[in-house]
Amino acid sequence: MPTIIAKDGARIFYKDWGGGRPVVFSHGWPPETDFNGDLPKIDIPVLVAHGDDDQIVPIQAAALKTVKLLPNATLKVYSGAPHGLNGAYEREFNNDLLAFLAD
Repeated sequence: MPTIIAKDGARIFYKDWGGGRPVVFSHGWPPETDFNGDLPKIDIPVLVAHGDDDQIVPIQAAALKTVKLLPNATLKVYSGAPHGLNGAYEREFNNDLLAFLAD
């Protein structure tokens, strides 16, 4: 999978399935990485997905701030979901992602 290496060494993975809307998987960068200056420059639609019961990366510290900085963001909050949207939330997330990509 292609990656972009940020100035601080963070690896950002992405995949373009055609149609000009690449999906970015931005999990795993160092916590000290600050993308606040970069996010407003992203001019493509972005789906921000987050569980509201994430105890590792609280939604207030991540997704809620991120959508304010992205000019074309869609926020999808998964009620009761922990860190990682697998298991009980996997099907709902997959459906939401496919709907977002089709839009």
